[in-house]
Amino acid sequence: MQSLSPTLSRMSADDYFIAPQAGSPEGKSSRTESIDAQAAVASVSRVFFPHHIRLHHERQLLDFRHSAGRLSQVSFNQITYGGELDVLVNEPRRSHFVLVIPLRGTMQMHSRERSWDLSAGTMMLMSPHVGYRFTHYEKDAHLAVGIPRHRIETSDATCNEKLAQGLDPTSIDESSESLLDYIGFICNEFNRGGTLMSSENVRAGVENTFITMLRTMLFPDKVANLSKSSIVPGFVHRAERFMQQHLTDDIRLDDIVKAAGVPARTLHYGFKRFRSSTPMRWLREKRFEQARQDLLAGAREGVQVIEVAHRYWMHHGGRFAINYQKLFGESPSATLRSALKQR
Repeated sequence: MQSLSPTLSRMSADDYFIAPQAGSPEGKSSRTESIDAQAAVASVSRVFFPHHIRLHHERQLLDFRHSAGRLSQVSFNQITYGGELDVLVNEPRRSHFVLVIPLRGTMQMHSRERSWDLSAGTMMLMSPHVGYRFTHYEKDAHLAVGIPRHRIETSDATCNEKLAQGLDPTSIDESSESLLDYIGFICNEFNRGGTLMSSENVRAGVENTFITMLRTMLFPDKVANLSKSSIVPGFVHRAERFMQQHLTDDIRLDDIVKAAGVPARTLHYGFKRFRSSTPMRWLREKRFEQARQDLLAGAREGVQVIEVAHRYWMHHGGRFAINYQKLFGESPSATLRSALKQR
């Protein structure tokens, strides 16, 4: 088992290593602390997806700390809960893969009727299609790298089938050590707060390198084919970023084409080849995914299904419910009821 790199070792002793300041001028780093479980859920949900916490001791106060930095679409998060609790991640079709790297202490991961101990020198990749329960203790801390599904899934069906299962906890070895060193470099740049990460183009380039290294670690026998066929062109990423930033706005295909900076035909070809979709279908799916997150997060405050549907420009309530059921296997109202039961 390999020990942590020097940078990750420093992170194990400094819960705000990624965000030494309260926030960066570019808004790419942040830090949160709280004693409240719901505030902890909200902080982590903002960068990943809705989930739930179950405290081991009633009315327990936490020493929650969350230090975060973002490249373009991939986020790096130092998290310590500072208490004894379970984190329950069971929502279907989640928006992100999460690479989990323990920094100190030991936590337990339970999934598919199996359990593992996670401590420094191990790592795992959470799949958005698998349920998990993490048991945390007062002193443990970990790094969680959030990767949107479309940034890691490829045009290779075999690779995607493997990704759908995630990566069970494994020891860091030679095949993963280079990736961990690169993650250390990224986190060190966040810590320095220098000019390197102030450039959008630099952050995008660093993110592309990280994605390539992660795929290489996961699919070593596919490296040559992936390097030739799966490097997604910049105009696709530009279109995706634009749509992700305007999910609640009335945008049209012409707006997306303009943001991508290429002709409509080129944009359609890029989405068909690298996303097996069209730009407008991709936008629709992201709106549904975000609508689900809003329903889960707002259940306690009495959010209405039709309110969420209108927020994402789906004005026919019946059609919204039908398509929602097809995507997630349950009605929007069932999602609300389920969220209320778990709180």
